[in-house]
Amino acid sequence: MRAVVSTAAVSVEMPDASSQISPLGIMLGQMVRSQETPGTQYGFQEEVAMPMRPRLIAVPEVALPESFCSIDQRSAFSEGIYRPALAIAEHNAQVASAYVRKLRTLYDNYQLSGDSTSLQSVAAEARDFARAANAANSIHDSLVNQFEDIMNTPVGSCGAIQ
Repeated sequence: MRAVVSTAAVSVEMPDASSQISPLGIMLGQMVRSQETPGTQYGFQEEVAMPMRPRLIAVPEVALPESFCSIDQRSAFSEGIYRPALAIAEHNAQVASAYVRKLRTLYDNYQLSGDSTSLQSVAAEARDFARAANAANSIHDSLVNQFEDIMNTPVGSCGAIQ
């Protein structure tokens, strides 16, 4: 009688204990058993090793005034309002892009292994996260483009006596 030891990736046929087993056979059998995922011997599916979805930070709105009273006021607006919002948007875009790259790599790995269940889970997560990633990139792009508007906002004397 022969026993069959298998995992998702390896299936090794081993002779039963009544026949003589070589040391290499024993070692191979132990190695195969050590590679089993807990629960697979009971028919449970493995969990998909999904990376943790990033939390994107809310980007404050940058509302341009009609004009600045001075170049110093424009600089203060740029440093105190525009640049912090741009930094958050840039962070969000980078984090979202990194997560999408991780999902792509994971998808490729599952595709190579032929694991269609995990492949579908990763594809669903990528579709679900796409909206957030696209929004993060769009917000970043619009803030980058807003810099020219800040620089073109008129600088005049406010409160001057006429």
